[in-house]
Amino acid sequence: MGAPADIPALADAEIKSDARSKRAPAPPEVRISDSGDESAAGPAQAAAAAPPDRSGDAEPAAVRQAPVDPPPAPAAISRPVLVEVAGPENKSEGPVGAARRAPKRALALCLAALALAAGGWLAFFPAGGQRQVTNGAAHVSSAGPLAPEAAPRREPPAAVEKSPDWPERLEAVEQLRAVLLAKAEEVRELQQEYRFGIMEVEEELVYLVRRHGIESFAQALRHRQVELGLRSIQSRHAYASGLATPLRWLSGGSEALLFVKRLAEVDLQVLPFAEGVDMQAHALAIDTALDARQPTPERLAITAAEPPPSLEAIWKRVSDQARQLKAPATEGVDAAIAEEVCSGQLMRIAELSVLRLKTARCLAESGAKELFLNRVSELPAAAARRLSQWPGSWLCVNGLKQLPPEAARYLFAWPGRVISLNGLSALSADASAHLPAWSGQQIELMGLKKVEALDHLVRFEEAGGKLFLPPEIRRQVDAVRRSDRQPPSVGKEPRG
Repeated sequence: MGAPADIPALADAEIKSDARSKRAPAPPEVRISDSGDESAAGPAQAAAAAPPDRSGDAEPAAVRQAPVDPPPAPAAISRPVLVEVAGPENKSEGPVGAARRAPKRALALCLAALALAAGGWLAFFPAGGQRQVTNGAAHVSSAGPLAPEAAPRREPPAAVEKSPDWPERLEAVEQLRAVLLAKAEEVRELQQEYRFGIMEVEEELVYLVRRHGIESFAQALRHRQVELGLRSIQSRHAYASGLATPLRWLSGGSEALLFVKRLAEVDLQVLPFAEGVDMQAHALAIDTALDARQPTPERLAITAAEPPPSLEAIWKRVSDQARQLKAPATEGVDAAIAEEVCSGQLMRIAELSVLRLKTARCLAESGAKELFLNRVSELPAAAARRLSQWPGSWLCVNGLKQLPPEAARYLFAWPGRVISLNGLSALSADASAHLPAWSGQQIELMGLKKVEALDHLVRFEEAGGKLFLPPEIRRQVDAVRRSDRQPPSVGKEPRG
């Protein structure tokens, strides 16, 4: 029984083996079986799997150790299969483990990229990635880009729906503005009448002072008729100056109404397309303007902006005109005819030699259709301006020898049809410059011998007017018309 005697030696061998395994781990043992398979085993397994000793050696089997290096594999083996048996302390991975982890790492990277893409899509399109299509599936054509979607029309705010009176409100503004403009025109005409009255009274005083030989201001104050004339001129100056205040109020009111009306109209036009338009503010502004611009007597009161001239200043101007006046021999007859004309009797108007302002005013206010003033040799600018208000059709002033430019300006502003100036022998360029713009149909100039500007006559005929000229002047006018020049436009419709 030799087994019990070998126990101490076997224990010593195991202790030595354990010490060696702690110092350096033994590499795995690789074996190749007869069938071509390759297997690996540790030291313990190698000792257990060792073949029995056929040589009859008395050394116990536990003492023998497996060889460290495996024998080389025979070349006849074609498909060796390696099986790794990892020990408890083998923590490093070889190329086979890295190869097995490579697909997993690639899969993880793909999943991370997909997660990032999904997060970016949700960040840019929080409502969802799909567009809702109401008419079915959307088909994108490759022929061109998608057509832009039409913007939905925004409904007007509730302010317009709750204020259906905007047309009536704007119409009320326009009506009040028309009233203010009409009254402003009336004030201008009244102001002009006062100014004409001043000139008319001054003209009468000039003849009166010249007739009675009044030379000083003290004498003028002692003459009852002259004193009343001076005070009349002073009061007319005060009224004409005071009318400037209501005229400014009327003009300013019409402009203010037009301003608030235009603002409201502009915002009403942009209201369907804009936000934040305060139509209630426009309504308040219009209502305020309508209330503040009513033409009441208090608002149209006459207020003199400056004091009228003194009586002495008026007298100085009248006396200066009286010294320069050359009284005609027919002064008495002209004064008598003027009184008849102002009383409505026009039988002797052809005998007038001097056309005074008072006479011109009475003729302009008469209902006559034709006026024949062939003895009038002079036509002052003030008398021509007053006579231009006459609504007749034929004005005959054949006694005029000269036509001053200022008188021609008002004469060719007369809205009548025919003017006869056959007594003129010369027509200056300044006087004929107003002729092309005259709206009349016919002018007679049969006494002309000299014309400074034939172009003015040509333009009047080219605009549709008719000229009666002497043969020599007619040939000159026709020669200009046959020339190759382009006639300038005067902005007037051809006459029928």
